[in-house]
Amino acid sequence: MERSSPGPFSVIIVGGGPVGLLLANLLGAAGVTARLYERRRAPAACSMAIGITPPSLEILALLGLDTAFEREGVCIDRAMVHENGCPVGTLRFDRIPGPYPWLVSLPQARTEFLLRERLEAFPTVRLLAGRRVVEVQQDTHRTRLRFEEEASGRLWSDEADVVVGCDGARSLVRVAAGISGRRKRYRPRFTMLDARDDTGLGEVAHLFFSAERPVESFPLPGGRRRWVVRTGWGDADDLREPLGIAIRRLTGHAIDPHQASEPCRFTPSRMLAASYGRGRLLLCGDAAHVMSPIGGQGMNTGFGDALFLSRALSAALHGQNGLGDAWGGWFSAYNRQRRHAFRMASSRAALGMGLGVLAGRTGSRFRGRLLRAILEHADLHQRAALWFSMLSLPHPLQQASR
Repeated sequence: MERSSPGPFSVIIVGGGPVGLLLANLLGAAGVTARLYERRRAPAACSMAIGITPPSLEILALLGLDTAFEREGVCIDRAMVHENGCPVGTLRFDRIPGPYPWLVSLPQARTEFLLRERLEAFPTVRLLAGRRVVEVQQDTHRTRLRFEEEASGRLWSDEADVVVGCDGARSLVRVAAGISGRRKRYRPRFTMLDARDDTGLGEVAHLFFSAERPVESFPLPGGRRRWVVRTGWGDADDLREPLGIAIRRLTGHAIDPHQASEPCRFTPSRMLAASYGRGRLLLCGDAAHVMSPIGGQGMNTGFGDALFLSRALSAALHGQNGLGDAWGGWFSAYNRQRRHAFRMASSRAALGMGLGVLAGRTGSRFRGRLLRAILEHADLHQRAALWFSMLSLPHPLQQASR
């Protein structure tokens, strides 16, 4: 049985999605010894999360990656709002403070590729792909895990001072730590796909609302576009026509089904772990919390977790004795402040989703008037831009600095 040789202070990260990769990079930049276990050998092929907000770009700038994300993605500085086929107004991000007056649209697969590539610059961090973690344990002084090497099927073990679960909503690390998570499933159901962009809508986000259902549309790199449509309610589908036909009817823009990805269906939910850690087992990103992806704040909240946790772990390094005396205070701050940030972000995501799915003439009329009033009032317009860009949420860099 193989056993890796941990350094004087070591962290094991379980899950190599965007949040796990960012955490590994930040630990590497701080000189912390870390190993990242990921079942997949390559980044996810499908395009899931796409939005990178200004606070996340500030975090990526610590790794010298902000310009790479801007170069490879689409910098969205405007979102046009429509109600029942009529323009309501335009939400502008080009007047928000800071160096990033836009949101970057980049497929998750490319986000993971850039983070994997950057990870190679840090000699204290090792990515172990093709390894599926099957068991996690802890005692007073160390953590241990067993993993399967998928190529051979052989089982191995490893140990470290700390294990961080970045392994998603069904987190094995959260279960191993005995941490509960209360989940709420929302009623709307959505379908999304990415298609070649022949619409002429340009590098602008478009939100098409109506008395029937919402359609969201976001530009992607490479001349493609993301479409998100509410297709169901509760457990039942209520859209009876093909997605492409519905998009054309509701927005006036056609997509070529032969130049589109396979549709992805999802039902939004909310989950918050009772704690972001127990003992030497810690949680980060979707392992700690899940929110509605409508509004694109989930991955970015996880990026904030990763920044705070990287500062906490590196600051708690104490000589050759693993976690130092300062760890208790750092973990208490991480658990308190990042849970607060999640509650704010998830409430906003739920509110935005709820406003978007209002149906019927009354709901449509109310939404149109509300959005027009916000977009035409200078102060409310700026507040909305800060709201959607996540700049009015607790800033992870400022939280960690405090």
